[in-house]
Amino acid sequence: MAKVKNYSRTIGVFFNQATEARSSNNSLIVPELVSMGFNVVVVSINPDGLWKVSEMSPDVSGSGKIEKNDSQKNYDWSLHLNSKGVLQLSRPTTLSRQFIDIDIVMPAFSDDLALQQSIISVAEAMRVQYIGPSASVLALLSDAVLAYDVMKTYDVPIVPFVFFSAEEWSAHEKAFAREVINEVGFPARIQAFVGSQVVLSDIITNRDVLETSVTNSLKNSERLIITPADTGNFAVKVFVMGNYTRPHQIQVAVNVVGGVITASRKQSTLSASLSSRLEKIAKQAFLGLEGAGMLEFDVIINSAGTILFRNVSACPDNYAMSVWADCDITPEQLFRELVRLSDENNQSIKSNGK
Repeated sequence: MAKVKNYSRTIGVFFNQATEARSSNNSLIVPELVSMGFNVVVVSINPDGLWKVSEMSPDVSGSGKIEKNDSQKNYDWSLHLNSKGVLQLSRPTTLSRQFIDIDIVMPAFSDDLALQQSIISVAEAMRVQYIGPSASVLALLSDAVLAYDVMKTYDVPIVPFVFFSAEEWSAHEKAFAREVINEVGFPARIQAFVGSQVVLSDIITNRDVLETSVTNSLKNSERLIITPADTGNFAVKVFVMGNYTRPHQIQVAVNVVGGVITASRKQSTLSASLSSRLEKIAKQAFLGLEGAGMLEFDVIINSAGTILFRNVSACPDNYAMSVWADCDITPEQLFRELVRLSDENNQSIKSNGK
């Protein structure tokens, strides 16, 4: 396939401060987009909501040298619309101001859905094109329990879970412990809500360590959600790409511990019927959540073939690229499709006057 140059378009690839150093230096996203002919600007945001440009391709408009991994003091960029309605980053330099125009916003981290929501909210408010789901969908995904409720209404099987705050655990510890024992079982995993991030906190191997594990996890978190651990189950990652408004165009790629399942099932470690059922349910979940761009589902399948959906995130990364490659979709084809979906969504928004 001939490469189509896109030098008139600049993609802002956004990282949060926590993932910038390891992600922007090691991510294959930026060089892939550059090789496709896009201008690329790597942008990060710190906890104070300040912006930094740490890298940009040579053809990006603007003046002044940008060093990779600038120090903390260089979070000195502002984000605004220029007089032509174009999203623009700017900062003061010695003699003047430096300006960088951004045509498409692309979050490139998956560990903070609330921050993704904030970035896309800015893009939506400024009527700037972006890659991925809307801010309202990201708000839904950042609330695991609410996302579960939505998926259930679309007949998506959800893992058993117990959710509580530190205050609720303190008041009803025994009741919640019984619920974990009876509903979730062991081994179980604790996920902690640290600020707007959800992180794996601990694995509970048996009831004897339940209270201690929960108490320790609550030292750094106000809320916990407990679900079955991967042990004894297939741990499955399901990537779904498309737009919920066009169900027939949705594509699915699956990576299973012990093997890769592709759409053509060339390397399936699950039966053909189970693979087909998994893909069908993944599409239902994507449609129910009003997915756009790419969503990643964390799924477990037990020895009886029961499929249970657990976490949802919304970010393309190196791992996603490798899974799609096993489905004979190259990184270039993957990002070209994500940009196409973004163009399609942007055109729909303009047509509807939103």
